[in-house]
Amino acid sequence: MKVIHLNLYEPYQGKADYYFGSVKAIYEHIPKECVGIVYTNLCTQLRHNGTYINRLCTIRTDQLLARRQGSK
Repeated sequence: MKVIHLNLYEPYQGKADYYFGSVKAIYEHIPKECVGIVYTNLCTQLRHNGTYINRLCTIRTDQLLARRQGSK
């Protein structure tokens, strides 16, 4: 499962770190003015680089690790 970490340099509603399951979810919770990039451009950047950095935030994608099925 993919996880997206948004680190805002200026906190939004008292938080600087957010974790999302999709890029679209970012824009459902955080105003685009706080992110500094529109949805389509962010999707392109993350697809090519896995990380996006601007003057407002850092956004990274990674795999969420979970317990393997059948593990004790």
